[in-house]
Amino acid sequence: MGTRLKRDGAATLENEQTVPVSERALAARINRALAKQGQTLRRCRADSRWHRELGDYYAIDVDRNTCADTDIDLEALGREMGVLREFEKLADELEHAKGGEQHGR
Repeated sequence: MGTRLKRDGAATLENEQTVPVSERALAARINRALAKQGQTLRRCRADSRWHRELGDYYAIDVDRNTCADTDIDLEALGREMGVLREFEKLADELEHAKGGEQHGR
């Protein structure tokens, strides 16, 4: 399995397979991109009284100290911002756990 470049310079996998990206890694990528816009991504705990209102992930506007967005879909936002490439996908928790077992973690 190798990579090749398309005419526009984007790398793709030869077998058109997808590469799993962990939720934590994708959140970090999104956070770095949001920082350039003066925002930060936050995760709301499931047992929080605000979870119904904010969702799993929400964005804060750092300059105004206000909530910029709520109930964020990480995979959709990652694709929209260009930090999740077309050959990548958000890994399922179960899939990620299996990967950890294979590497002896």
